[in-house]
Amino acid sequence: MRKSSYFRPFAVLALCAAAVWLYFTPHLAAKRLQEAAEAGDREALAQLVDFPSVRASVKEEVRQALAGRIDKEADDDPFARFGAALAGMVVDPLVDSFVTPGGIAAVVRGERPSIGGRERAEKAARAVEVTRGYEGVDTFVLHFRDRDDGRERMALVMRREGLADWKLSAIRLPDGEE
Repeated sequence: MRKSSYFRPFAVLALCAAAVWLYFTPHLAAKRLQEAAEAGDREALAQLVDFPSVRASVKEEVRQALAGRIDKEADDDPFARFGAALAGMVVDPLVDSFVTPGGIAAVVRGERPSIGGRERAEKAARAVEVTRGYEGVDTFVLHFRDRDDGRERMALVMRREGLADWKLSAIRLPDGEE
């Protein structure tokens, strides 16, 4: 037998192992993100979250939600456009205050950033179910759904950086919610 015939099975095995490892890298990154959130490890969160990208995505989500509400209410309420202008000025600083390591940690734990206090947030987190999956080669999404009715509360979007590194880069809010 030639040397290449001995090498081929090992090469195939190594290639398969590398493919499996690459497939599970976002799962590992999501697990590290969750562990960092639970531990309150700001340094780890800073490495796993692209804060400027997350802030931009949340601001866009909030603006779109406001625009949708204003379109619905503009016919009934003449002050709706004025309220929208005021709300638009508040969006950026409000989002900036929530999209912090502490705010991201709360979101990763399944909590909605709120003023309701820690006890209320922990109860809400227990009522959530998380599913994970690819939406593309470079996009991996964690869906947070209500255990009771199955409605999506939010989705965390992770994007590939390089070959095997993943970062949280966006948060999707559900359509038609408060």
